[in-house]
Amino acid sequence: MAAEAYDRFMGRYSIPLGPRLAAFAGVARGQRIIDVGCGPGALATELVRLVDAAGVTAVDPSEPFVGAVRERLPGVRVELASAEALAEFLSQQSGMEDVIKTKSDILRFVAELEIAEEEEEEARVS
Repeated sequence: MAAEAYDRFMGRYSIPLGPRLAAFAGVARGQRIIDVGCGPGALATELVRLVDAAGVTAVDPSEPFVGAVRERLPGVRVELASAEALAEFLSQQSGMEDVIKTKSDILRFVAELEIAEEEEEEARVS
């Protein structure tokens, strides 16, 4: 239920942003990706479409979200991890993945996207 509620609330943003964020990060077939803080899997779904399930690892501290990703994306490696365990997990992955996505990456991407859209709107109006 938590994943479905999250999808209803945040999905309206995270689902359409998935392809844009993946493009911004330069995700391409053949890469290995860790989706840190994957939530119920909006971005992981796009990553699987781009690189295939075997190339994606999804990590989240929420048991319901981890369960949702396991159900929605068979073949994706999904890990339940606290912040401390996540730090340990990432330290063991050094040099193995091409892109590591974090919530801060998304926030920076959204901020840059909003600025670009505002500038585009200002140029169109003037």
